[in-house]
Amino acid sequence: MYDFIVIGGGPSGCLTAYLLAQSGFHVALFERKKFPRKKLCGGGVSYKASKLIEKIVDLSNLKGRVIEGSYLSYKNRHLTYVGQDKASYSIHRSEFDNELLSKAKMMGCEVHMPSKVFEIEERSKEICVKLNNGSIKKSGFLILAEGITGNLYRHI
Repeated sequence: MYDFIVIGGGPSGCLTAYLLAQSGFHVALFERKKFPRKKLCGGGVSYKASKLIEKIVDLSNLKGRVIEGSYLSYKNRHLTYVGQDKASYSIHRSEFDNELLSKAKMMGCEVHMPSKVFEIEERSKEICVKLNNGSIKKSGFLILAEGITGNLYRHI
């Protein structure tokens, strides 16, 4: 039995799993897709978020770029440049997600992928998750971090 089960291997799920494992909890993370996965969307990491993860992930080592400001345009005409004194980052999500996942693994988090959870049952002293392979995993706590396309919240 795990202390925590985290469902979803995106940035929220991986960071949560990392922090819990770092604190000594027995953590399992279930992700339905195999990493590294292609993400069509880009990603942005704000200054505030980069400060939260700077000791975990070195963003400067990922293929991305530092953002120090923005250009405002209208109909391809440059209107103004707005600088910022604190840098943020534009990152490739596939690399960023994979890096966070590897850090969670290094901390001792058990990673199961590809592994789809299709049923959740809440009992008096444990939570049971049923996987697509028919196995059932138990935990004291469950964290859903399955993203915008998730629907497991309906089982709770």
